[in-house]
Amino acid sequence: MITARLNRIAAAGTVCGSIIRLGDGHVISVKAAPDATFLEEVFLWPGLTAPDTEAWENEDTLEQWLTHDEPGGHLYLDVPADAVRELIQDHLGEDEEQDRVDFPPVRFLIEARSRRGHWVVHVEGEMAGRIFREGGVWYARAYGSDAPVECAGAEAAAARLVEFADVAAGRSTTAGQAQARTAAVLNAVATDNT
Repeated sequence: MITARLNRIAAAGTVCGSIIRLGDGHVISVKAAPDATFLEEVFLWPGLTAPDTEAWENEDTLEQWLTHDEPGGHLYLDVPADAVRELIQDHLGEDEEQDRVDFPPVRFLIEARSRRGHWVVHVEGEMAGRIFREGGVWYARAYGSDAPVECAGAEAAAARLVEFADVAAGRSTTAGQAQARTAAVLNAVATDNT
């Protein structure tokens, strides 16, 4: 089976990460430097497990422990490109419609955790903000905002950034509600800080 998307990623590299849809419906995200024989990061989305081989033994378990598996899936570091290619082939190759807009059902992508313990969230390909966990509580902070908003979990924090992005772009059907709620939260935070 041809792995054209993986081949392009391994040759050109990625800026932050690229999604590869597999033929059986599973998804992986990969990060690589140009001319890569090893991929820096391979994130297996929930429902997909890595083969039990030496190539996949470098799982970032510290990341899982720090996040209590909140974002879901499994992150592997320094995986040989050939091992990723075999995984793709074991799952019916690459989906023929990689750029289909109806997939994935969520509109955001959460990057790997930064050294500061924050995750950058992209909404429809644009950086929307960061989510982070402090004292067991998840927060979302939109770019350009000084006030983080408390959320129920990592997914809820990312969803809040999607909502903020929709409000900013005027494309949310609940934009008025989201703006009112956001203003109330930001006013409460500003009041608490004075």
